[in-house]
Amino acid sequence: MKARSPNLTKDQVKKIVAVIDAWEEGKLTWDKIIAAVKKELDATYTRQALSRNPSIQIAYETKNKFLALASSGPKRTGIPELDEALRTIASLKLEIERRKQIENDLLEQFARWAANANENGVDYRILDRPLNAVDRDASLSKPKAKKPGKVKNF
Repeated sequence: MKARSPNLTKDQVKKIVAVIDAWEEGKLTWDKIIAAVKKELDATYTRQALSRNPSIQIAYETKNKFLALASSGPKRTGIPELDEALRTIASLKLEIERRKQIENDLLEQFARWAANANENGVDYRILDRPLNAVDRDASLSKPKAKKPGKVKNF
């Protein structure tokens, strides 16, 4: 039985997203990503493990959209500077698309949290209170307090 690959860290997720962003080898599939990730990170992950991560899923979807659009447009102009500029523009468009998707996901999450808070009797005025100021000088002179117990998830 093969040893299980370690859980994905933030650094690994960034590397996987970079692999997806740099993809130029034809059609992008999960199998191809899995092979590229194995080569890059020396770890094998399933499609389910990769697609469960929102950053990787969004990168995959936006890159596939980009590849579909790019295949219908002009390939090369023959002018190296112009080709590089077009690649840069395409890369920036891809990044904008991904950030729009992340923004939409965060807005949906905020709406969900607001609805759940309202259903559980948490008033928006409580949620909108400013955070307590941190007195850094006091924290240096006072002995450290005990760590609090686990925080309950909502």
